[in-house]
Amino acid sequence: EPASDIESTTPTQACPVAPISLVTARAKPSPISMLSNDILWLMFMQNTEDYSTPATDQPYSPRGVSNLVTAVWTSQVCKRWRTVILRASSLWGRLVDLSTLRSDSWRREVLLRSKQSRLWVTGSIQIDATQPFFVWLLHHHWARIQVFDVQDRLRTFDTRVLGWWAVFNRPAPVLEVFKLDVYRNPNYAWARSSFLVCVPSRSQASGGVITFSGF
Repeated sequence: EPASDIESTTPTQACPVAPISLVTARAKPSPISMLSNDILWLMFMQNTEDYSTPATDQPYSPRGVSNLVTAVWTSQVCKRWRTVILRASSLWGRLVDLSTLRSDSWRREVLLRSKQSRLWVTGSIQIDATQPFFVWLLHHHWARIQVFDVQDRLRTFDTRVLGWWAVFNRPAPVLEVFKLDVYRNPNYAWARSSFLVCVPSRSQASGGVITFSGF
């Protein structure tokens, strides 16, 4: 496995562990170690259900840890858990978190591990360096996106947005959730009407939502 900045992280505070007898530990396995791989998979998948962005938009904030970081920490518990998580392509498909994926190597790794699973694209575009990856992701994997919940935190408006709307007009066969929050800018006025017409009619989304924030 390639080393990554995310996988090298550990929780900020280690849980205190009382000393135990190795003989006792071997003779009496912990209840969680007796769970089947299928049950473990369900537990790990449940950790991805809440894809809302942490309150401060920081993946390691005490107020909220991203699902990607949670998955990485979970994979470091033991060899068995790591094996279950690495084989769960559907889990990795839910971890395309723009707020946390800051390096190209780790972005490639998450998509590689997701194989052909449906994607949940979430988080914030906070720095210019995120834009090329985001645009590439839209153009090459739009048909795989099941959940799209993105906040554009950049205050600039340029031709990059035109490329977004060109993709949003494409068929989205598995799209179920679409939310896009962009900075309030008069240049976005034309986009509101075209978005509301094109996206819901071309996809299976229950309803596309675009909001304008004045942050």
